[in-house]
Amino acid sequence: MKKMIFVGILFATFLSNSALSNDNKSVFEVYQASLNTPQYQSMIDQGNKRILALDAQYKQILQDTNMPLAPAPPLTALEIIGVLSYSSGWTYVSNVNDLVHPYNVADIIAIHTIEYGYGQNRIAKFNGSNLVKYDETAILDSGNVVIGWHYGYSITDWNFMADSGSATYQATSINSPWNTETDSLYIP
Repeated sequence: MKKMIFVGILFATFLSNSALSNDNKSVFEVYQASLNTPQYQSMIDQGNKRILALDAQYKQILQDTNMPLAPAPPLTALEIIGVLSYSSGWTYVSNVNDLVHPYNVADIIAIHTIEYGYGQNRIAKFNGSNLVKYDETAILDSGNVVIGWHYGYSITDWNFMADSGSATYQATSINSPWNTETDSLYIP
């Protein structure tokens, strides 16, 4: 069984790497090609599960306390859940301690984030330089109500690359309590 899983991972990595292997492609072309890989779809599925679980907890708390649902949930959580590199495709980050990667920081071209609730004033950075938003996809609950978002951000300023790096992400809730949520990921 372990060998079959390992072979499956190798095959998925091969598929995604073949989509990313052309060094002559622009960052945007590589990013777009990565959206069709099994690694990307797995990361999206895991992110959706996490947001749907948060939504179920939020609705249960409101039900238990007899509070009505707000028209839009406040920004309650956000996370950096993925890192895209030329050599390895997408790496899903379920926990900061889970990030094990076979590439160097100079190989990274994008990060992927998720949000639960409605946010604004988003800022994504890598080693202090702003990232460009390439992708935005709504996360829907079973009633097709938007409860969160997926965002993809790409590196465009290569002058800040180093042997290690830190990705940071923040957003502010569009409604009460107008809080700002942040996340960061250090990549050794």
